[in-house]
Amino acid sequence: MKEKKQVDAMPEYSLGLIGCGNLGTALLNGFISQGALSPSEIAVTDVNASRLEFIRAQFGVTALSSRELVKASSIIVIAVKPKDFRTLCAEIRPHIPGSATIVSVAAGIPISSISELLGSSRIVRMMPNLPISYGSGIIAFCPGKGVSEEAIVNLARIFGKIGCFIEISERIMPFITAISGSGPGFLFFIAEVFFGMLLERGFSETDSLKIVAFLFTGAGAMLKSEGVAPEVLRQRVCSPGGTTVAGLDVFNRRDLAGILGEAVKAAEKRAEELGG
Repeated sequence: MKEKKQVDAMPEYSLGLIGCGNLGTALLNGFISQGALSPSEIAVTDVNASRLEFIRAQFGVTALSSRELVKASSIIVIAVKPKDFRTLCAEIRPHIPGSATIVSVAAGIPISSISELLGSSRIVRMMPNLPISYGSGIIAFCPGKGVSEEAIVNLARIFGKIGCFIEISERIMPFITAISGSGPGFLFFIAEVFFGMLLERGFSETDSLKIVAFLFTGAGAMLKSEGVAPEVLRQRVCSPGGTTVAGLDVFNRRDLAGILGEAVKAAEKRAEELGG
């Protein structure tokens, strides 16, 4: 693979976002709401013109064509679906400055393939999850060989404000996709079950939602603040012969841990398949 050699103009935008779907919008909301970037520092583009206009008006960012965006951005974040990735790369490749850092959040596509498609070694593969929108996300990343330490520090400065920014080996990217990417969906499923139980017992939707939300945020706050293994906190809740132990006995008899493990493996396998 030959990398482009060219003299680059000074980037006009700190970050250019290609793709304004759920994940792209969550990134935008997180960057702006958490003060990682101001709207004037961000350019966006999307194949859906009405969606692009909505995002421009909603966030106050600059809307450009994909070619204009890559030319003018220091960091280029590609947040399109895997099925659209190759077509996009063919379109933008001739216009990417040699100095740009390219971040891909497309599931399943390895750095080697991205580098080949874009003619650049300055590739960072990343897996954020949707809670980034509220500054409480998980952002696992793996830098390619051409990414400098300075570029990683700059990414950490921006992405570290919207969640936990963790470097990982690329070989475990499908696994972390299953844990952190799909994990919120798994937890929402449990929340959905509790929510339904509360409704069945006569609680209002408003109170049911509050109870479930505080249940999850409270448990999360304990995990984050205490800095101990989940097992330790579980044991604190359990009293011998008490209500929690009675419920956990059902989990153990039905092998809930095994079921969760199967779910994660299924999600991990699908993440690998998406890179096809």
